[in-house]
Amino acid sequence: MYNLLKFELYKLKNSKTFRNLFIITIILIIFVLRLFYTNAGQWKLFDFIYNNRECGFFINNFKDRIHPTSLEFFNSAFGFSIVMIILLMFIVGAFVVDEYSHGTIKNIIAYGHNRTKIYISKLLIICLGIFTLVAFLLFIPVVIALIIGWIQYVSISEIIKIIKSTVLICWIFTTIASIYMCLDTIIRSKSVAIGLCIVFLFSNGAGFFSKFKFERYIPSFMLMNIGTLRPNSVDILNMIVTCFILTILSTLLGIFIFKNQDIK
Repeated sequence: MYNLLKFELYKLKNSKTFRNLFIITIILIIFVLRLFYTNAGQWKLFDFIYNNRECGFFINNFKDRIHPTSLEFFNSAFGFSIVMIILLMFIVGAFVVDEYSHGTIKNIIAYGHNRTKIYISKLLIICLGIFTLVAFLLFIPVVIALIIGWIQYVSISEIIKIIKSTVLICWIFTTIASIYMCLDTIIRSKSVAIGLCIVFLFSNGAGFFSKFKFERYIPSFMLMNIGTLRPNSVDILNMIVTCFILTILSTLLGIFIFKNQDIK
């Protein structure tokens, strides 16, 4: 398992796909800072009404531009987490679908590695990759705003809220990564898998699933909940439990399919 993790980590560090996604993340950070600097208006992505409240991904939402807070910069950057969901599709595609087509997975299995360990090691490194991008997106704007002087100080309560939100966000992205990986293992086609995920994502963003009353179990909606609806402790507990169940089920299903696949 240790050697598999080292191998997957090496591929992540040298992945052209990951480098390109890192560049996209830097562009998003520049965008967050530029929107604030130019006094641009609020941006709303996937804006819809849920339980008589506005829901979506909100960017550049500052109450007082003269005295912005670190939490507001954090939330503004978080508005681009919808882009992170899409970028995650390409990370999973590079580690799963591309390796099916290039014969990498077949060669790893031929060396005698356990398929379950292969699957789990890939999932762990995929999660590490998206955690890196998400952390960079969320924290760098806050750091730069502090250096420039836009943020005068950061309170302990703000730091605690940022840490709690980051942990919850990463937990949700773990679930999304697990679901994507399971789907890619089944389909084994990057274009089809990404297409299905984008259709589902935009349907969710348009509020389509709110008609069926199960949107709160959808990870992308959970991210919207964090960004705009300000979840209470009960909502947060429900998110943690739901993500745990979805992660376990999708991982077990993915491992079962992977172990029984005829890989040529």
